[in-house]
Amino acid sequence: MLFNSYIFIFLFMPVTLAVYFLTGKFNNRKLSNGLLLIASLVFLFYRFNYIGIISVLISIAFNYAIYRLLIMDKLERHKKVLLFIGVAVNASTLMLLKYYNTVIYHIDQLRHVDFVERSLILPLGISFYTFQQIAFLVDTYRGEVEPVDLLDYSLYVSYFPRIVSGPIVNHNQFLPQLKDSSKLKFQWDNFNKGLYRFSVGLAKKVLVADVLAAPASTVVSA
Repeated sequence: MLFNSYIFIFLFMPVTLAVYFLTGKFNNRKLSNGLLLIASLVFLFYRFNYIGIISVLISIAFNYAIYRLLIMDKLERHKKVLLFIGVAVNASTLMLLKYYNTVIYHIDQLRHVDFVERSLILPLGISFYTFQQIAFLVDTYRGEVEPVDLLDYSLYVSYFPRIVSGPIVNHNQFLPQLKDSSKLKFQWDNFNKGLYRFSVGLAKKVLVADVLAAPASTVVSA
């Protein structure tokens, strides 16, 4: 599902907005955030099938576990080790998946075996949510993160408008909004601003980027 596709513009986005603000009338932040999380997972599934969902959920589970360990008082002396484990696992997983064939190529060279490129499905948005979670763990180690539950953390990582192409968002910019009950109420001013930004971005994508994509590819590949 692309942001400029008919199914996103005329079905997914309107339904998500409608359901979010309808449930917001109950003034239940957990319910509304839970529905946004479900919408994000549906978006991932439609765009990248079950592999996208599984990879994100595994990453969320691991990083949230490290976060919980980092904030435990009795593990204060082991924080550096925990942070190292968290960063190392995230970085090595990202490097392995993105440069899998490069690594295999050099291994085959050392073994004097002919290299055969392997087909590896790279999880959608892995760079964005991996670096975002590394930054979150570092800030937790520094004591700069307010307590966050699993639901809000999962939505912070998998939020569909930016998981595909970013940007990487600091937790201080995103998580407080999930706790703000005023966000549950529909506001015309916010809606108009959002619609304007989306329309401008859509115009740039369809009228500029897509039109110039073919000639640009020709020049680059020449």
